[in-house]
Amino acid sequence: MIIFSYKNDVLFLIVMTLMALLPGHAPAHAGPRVKATFQAALLDIDGNFGIQPNSNTIILTSDAQALGLKEETVFQPHLDLDWKDWHLWLIGFQADYSGSGTLEAKVQIGNFPPITRGTPVRTDAGFKYLTANVVYDILPTDAVDVGLGLGGGLINYELGFKSEVSSVRVAFDDTLPFVFPIVRIAKEIGHFGVMGTIGGIAVVLGAHDISYLQMDIGINYRIFGQDKKTQGAVTLGYQYFSMDYEYEGQSSIGIIDVVLSGPYLGFALTF
Repeated sequence: MIIFSYKNDVLFLIVMTLMALLPGHAPAHAGPRVKATFQAALLDIDGNFGIQPNSNTIILTSDAQALGLKEETVFQPHLDLDWKDWHLWLIGFQADYSGSGTLEAKVQIGNFPPITRGTPVRTDAGFKYLTANVVYDILPTDAVDVGLGLGGGLINYELGFKSEVSSVRVAFDDTLPFVFPIVRIAKEIGHFGVMGTIGGIAVVLGAHDISYLQMDIGINYRIFGQDKKTQGAVTLGYQYFSMDYEYEGQSSIGIIDVVLSGPYLGFALTF
């Protein structure tokens, strides 16, 4: 017997939604153009973090800069499948941030020993991110292509604080599945191509209070294969991920209100 939990329900919704949007109406002989992108991003981190007992007290957090968290280089593989008016792309990455700083608010889980405000701590914040996005061009014109669709994703959060003056450590982790609407705008001019996407969601589901926004704008330049099926291009762009997440468990409340943003550089091979 299968018992559906919150996560199972949302995962099922993601799979069924993306399957429904896949280009089943494309001609059977019209295979997709496949593009593999090998990309590295320099993602800065900004925002606030907190872990506190589940109570009616005011929730306080600590700033990423006060905790000593700084930008990191993150590898981001892409896989794109393009039919005539349909576009499917997958992206995944893992961003791990660590630093030494000072707590601006007490952190504690349930009745376990807390780490008090003002304590020097070692902070570890990790984000594992995977999305699948499907878009259909509702305005495919000579001037620009405008598409609308859905994205489905998983984000795994890991947050831990280790006191540098005692053995106390406070940590929590959670995996958050979600779906969101997404808009895609693209244009090609000779060797150059421009593409921008924006998508997001704000929803309360049970113990999960979620606000998510992603934006990406990139410019690519074709360096070989202009009139051939196999092409190579370099790409330069900027990404923005805003994740405001509050999880209320049985013994504690975890808060992650974070922005990851920065430029990226990559090489794309299309065939």
